[in-house]
Amino acid sequence: MKFVRIILLLSVMIYLTCNVSAVENDLAEYEVYYNGEVTTVYDAELKVGEPATIRAVVYLKKNVDVSTAISASGFGFKNVNQPFEVIDGLSEFTETAREFDHNAGETVTFEWIVQPTDIAAGWTIPLNIAFTFYDRDENEGYPMEFTAANIMVHDEHYSVPAPTILIDDAIAAPNDYAFTSIMVNNVTGLGSGDIIVTYNSSVVHAINVTSGDGNALTVQTSNIDNTAGLVQITAWDVSESHNGDVVLAIVTFHAAGEYPDSTPLSIISKLYDYTSYDIIGHSVTNGTFSIIDNQPPVITDAIATQDVILNDNGRPRIPGTNVTVLNATVLNGGYSVANVTIDLSPIGGPDDQVMERIAGTDVWTVATTAVDGISLTHELVVAATDGANNTNTSVIGLTVLLRGDVVRDGNLNSADALYMAKYLVGKEPMPSLLVSDMHPAEGDGNVTSADALYLAKYLVGIEAAP
Repeated sequence: MKFVRIILLLSVMIYLTCNVSAVENDLAEYEVYYNGEVTTVYDAELKVGEPATIRAVVYLKKNVDVSTAISASGFGFKNVNQPFEVIDGLSEFTETAREFDHNAGETVTFEWIVQPTDIAAGWTIPLNIAFTFYDRDENEGYPMEFTAANIMVHDEHYSVPAPTILIDDAIAAPNDYAFTSIMVNNVTGLGSGDIIVTYNSSVVHAINVTSGDGNALTVQTSNIDNTAGLVQITAWDVSESHNGDVVLAIVTFHAAGEYPDSTPLSIISKLYDYTSYDIIGHSVTNGTFSIIDNQPPVITDAIATQDVILNDNGRPRIPGTNVTVLNATVLNGGYSVANVTIDLSPIGGPDDQVMERIAGTDVWTVATTAVDGISLTHELVVAATDGANNTNTSVIGLTVLLRGDVVRDGNLNSADALYMAKYLVGKEPMPSLLVSDMHPAEGDGNVTSADALYLAKYLVGIEAAP
């Protein structure tokens, strides 16, 4: 056995080295996939009996027939004991599948679902695919071989999950619509299904039933009874069986109730095997239809207690002149308000400053200063979000003034000091006390030559910014 294992491992190494080659010739080019992953897959792992899908997509350059087969390194084509077996596909393991009468420009697809046998347990085995192309005179083209996956097969058996029918949860706002799918997962050999979905008709009405796409049965008939609160569905595929995850039907529902109404979507079902017509045992996972609140919060009375403040630069101010309290009243008829934030980035704060709710009220509040956005008027955006993630916005207006900017040109310069001097001798109107009362730092309620002198000394670098 040790000698046999060494020979097999050597063949694995040789095959992987020699056959990961060009993917095209003069007749065709191709792509091969292992479980949806472009090959070669070197680290594949399976258990005995665990299914895997091999798919080859061939793009024809000339008018040719295509034959292909899958095999395993170390096992001859005539060996009756193979490490893999085909559970669904165009040919058995090591046998050839052929597609005839194809023309240049066409695409030919080959697909197999394979599973490891007990013979493969404990081995790492290359799973290979080979192509041969024939022209219309049966002249054989260049064969191409490729390792689709290097598969380590664990020495344990795969447990197939039991089939489960499930209906997706659905949500909709009052008088709105929602689609939900009815699926059966992990099924093998499905031919048809009879489904009844029940619901509370005061909450929701079924409106329409359609077939799904892809791996799906075709809905043959349905009967909607919104008085009784049920929809009956029959679906089948007369041409082939279905495996894996299969769509049975798509149901459109209309929200007939109001928020926060909800109802179970309960399934009664029978599934039938395509070949034997026997009932396929399965479990059921019911869903829920919920009516959500889609009305955003309402923001009112979004105001600043002081809508004009001085810039904050660290020097003391007349108390309260560089601070404002921002308030917003937030009302919501459905979900409770989850959070309220305000964008303070225009004045040097965070862009999502959290506002706090004043206990016992619907008022949300935050206090702030301004270190940026000076000599500008801002619209600070308030955003309120409820528990259903509905959001609404409003704005709070705020003007930030530069202390000492008497002429309001956005700068501190000699024009400001000159204006104050001319005011003091009666040549100019009184400037704004808010920006001109600079000394002492906390202000004295007057505009005097001391204020003008402080500004003049700042302009020559003797004092700090006012």
